[in-house]
Amino acid sequence: MSNRPSQAHPGHESHHGGHSHDPLVNYELIGAIRWLDVELSRIVIHVEATGGHAGPFLGQDVTVDLAAAAIQGAKLEDLLPGVRVRAKTRLHDDFGTALPELVQAHSLYKL
Repeated sequence: MSNRPSQAHPGHESHHGGHSHDPLVNYELIGAIRWLDVELSRIVIHVEATGGHAGPFLGQDVTVDLAAAAIQGAKLEDLLPGVRVRAKTRLHDDFGTALPELVQAHSLYKL
């Protein structure tokens, strides 16, 4: 047994890593393409299923910006109305009561 005085554990308060109050989180939007623009830079997905924190998007039509997205399992010209896709994006954890009008995808998968 040691004769050293006991030291209290500093607890979680000492481990502040600079966490943001409203961090970015992963969202997955799964559904069929309803519309696309001529340049194939934006599509509208009718969200049939979600992953991550994307529950509020369920049943909604969401415009997805593909400018910076990595397209997986398809070429841009394969993306037509009716094709099912999964868009992955990172958004703020809390965007209030209004869903964003435009979502920027970092990847898009043809299902």
